[in-house]
Amino acid sequence: MIFLLGFLVVYIVLMGVLIVGQSRAPNATLTIEGPFPKVSIVVSARNEAHQISALIAAIHAQTYPKDQLELIIVDDRSTDTTREVIAQAAQQHDYIRYLRVSEGVPGWGPKKWALTQGIKAAKNEIILQTDADCRPNENWVSSMMAGFADPKAGLVCGPAIIESKNPRLSPYFVLDSLVPQAFIAAALRFQWPLSCTGQNLGFRRGLFMALNGYEGIHSYRSGDDDLWMHKVGSTRQVKFWYNDSHWGHVYSDAPESMKEICIQRLRYMSKSLTYFKQKTPGSVLLILPTTYLMNLLCVISIFLVLKWPYITLLIWVTRSGLDGVLVQQFLKKIQYPVSRRVFWVTSLCHPFYYVIIGFLGPILGPLAVRGWKQGALPRMRQA
Repeated sequence: MIFLLGFLVVYIVLMGVLIVGQSRAPNATLTIEGPFPKVSIVVSARNEAHQISALIAAIHAQTYPKDQLELIIVDDRSTDTTREVIAQAAQQHDYIRYLRVSEGVPGWGPKKWALTQGIKAAKNEIILQTDADCRPNENWVSSMMAGFADPKAGLVCGPAIIESKNPRLSPYFVLDSLVPQAFIAAALRFQWPLSCTGQNLGFRRGLFMALNGYEGIHSYRSGDDDLWMHKVGSTRQVKFWYNDSHWGHVYSDAPESMKEICIQRLRYMSKSLTYFKQKTPGSVLLILPTTYLMNLLCVISIFLVLKWPYITLLIWVTRSGLDGVLVQQFLKKIQYPVSRRVFWVTSLCHPFYYVIIGFLGPILGPLAVRGWKQGALPRMRQA
């Protein structure tokens, strides 16, 4: 009982700090003083012929001046018509560049190798990354560049919103994708690099080259986002900036089948134990286990509700109340409201989902990644 109360106090203090940090976050702006800085968008694409056109159209619709922009699409050994689609776009727009990776490199995650070639080929200092199946908001580049107005800012990240073609399920996918972003955004107010997504990411090319890019994390098939962020954070050389502007949203489609959904979530959690093997910032090693243990307590308490109903109620109220405040703050900040029904249904289901996926991810996730890469599993977006 003493341990339980002590842990709840720790969780309350931690969440209180994050909530205060989120509440003090400055309002987003699109103002960029002086001339528009040049920027390179680097995308890795593998067998994305059916989706890459939507990304190219979204980049072409950007309000950022095209003469200050280059889009580098690295064809990562595609076997479909991805090459032809990109080549045609490059002929129509001179700011689009096509690169091809013909063979993988032993010991390297394929996507990291492809991205590395694109980043090295980039002409500009600011690098933005998204995925081939994404659709950035038309003001995405401008809103991301606002973060780099601070010369000390080395890495900027923002929310990636996953939507479903099923209108009934879509709000739940959206909220599921934004809940972790609420924690990420709040943590970055204190320069705690919790995580990020490669669907909405930016950094300085000079920083990438100075740290030898993905070396040290290059063998992992995923991790071009969060593991890269942790590598940057471990140096304590630069500042992080979270783009919570509603102009900076990046959208993608959710998997269509339950099997694909499970595989995707397992892939997301496949490298969670890697955080404890790498030179990971201490704030990450505090926040992630604490939130996982809190959700685990919620699940365990359900089986003890008849014996200790008040303790079960205390655990759930503490977790749901504090998490709810933080998430609602974030949703208001990015101007993406969700209904109360969606919010509370997700809040009640999330502990079970988080505990199960968090446990199975490090075990089955690597198998899911390998099977997907080898074509044994349904093809999905690269991690």
